[in-house]
Amino acid sequence: MVMYFHAVMILFQNRFYLVNEGTLDLKTLHTVKELMVVLKDRPGFQYYWESRGELFPPEFRAFIDELTRDDREIHSIFQPVK
Repeated sequence: MVMYFHAVMILFQNRFYLVNEGTLDLKTLHTVKELMVVLKDRPGFQYYWESRGELFPPEFRAFIDELTRDDREIHSIFQPVK
């Protein structure tokens, strides 16, 4: 599970920096933000982020930390599409 979270976070980090340098449109971070609302409540994410967050640059950590404080709960992404 740790490797799954790490792979996802590397993808999120890449998107974060590509948006910041102007290569990707700011709107592409919407996906990251919405997925973090879901991931932050998944079993193991808090453990992963507390134990591996230091591997990431400070500005990316601050971005993710802000997103993990979002108190919305979105579970519909895991529900079957009707």
